[in-house]
Amino acid sequence: LQKFPPTGIDDLPVIKIAQLRKGDTVGADKASRCIKPEYIVRDGDVLFSWSGSLEVEIWCGGEGALNQHLFKVSSTNYPKWFFYLWTKYHLEHFRQVAASKATTMGHIQRSHLSDAKCFVPSTDVLLAGDQILNPIIDRLVEGALQAAKLSELRDTLLPRLISGQLRLPEVQSQLEEVLG
Repeated sequence: LQKFPPTGIDDLPVIKIAQLRKGDTVGADKASRCIKPEYIVRDGDVLFSWSGSLEVEIWCGGEGALNQHLFKVSSTNYPKWFFYLWTKYHLEHFRQVAASKATTMGHIQRSHLSDAKCFVPSTDVLLAGDQILNPIIDRLVEGALQAAKLSELRDTLLPRLISGQLRLPEVQSQLEEVLG
């Protein structure tokens, strides 16, 4: 992303390992929006950090630019739940590999990903899994997004409430707006 410095107009926060771990982009570096579309991260994308602190998460921290130590895991052939859960399944092995190779910052290589195998069920089983697991993944994303909105609302209203600038009935109406 060094080739895409911020322009000051509609820049994207850079999603690094630190942002992945805390789940938001507060205080993140910025990059120009002129990056390739596949490097733009959106809520619901599966992110995998392959260096340093190996993690796999479904991102719910808003739009951002993908940093070099992260992969955006996706597939045109398999549903999100399938590749997310298989990545989580292999995560402990990836961590062990990274720890065994650590000099300053452990990491895995593309060959380790290629060596990671998974069982691919029949189309009928995948479709049955979709019926059960897609709604769960959707709820996880919706819940994380709602929690972020509620945290933002809390951080905005609490100081005003404590200082007496805001009364409880006003807070309740604003909360009802957010919760819809």
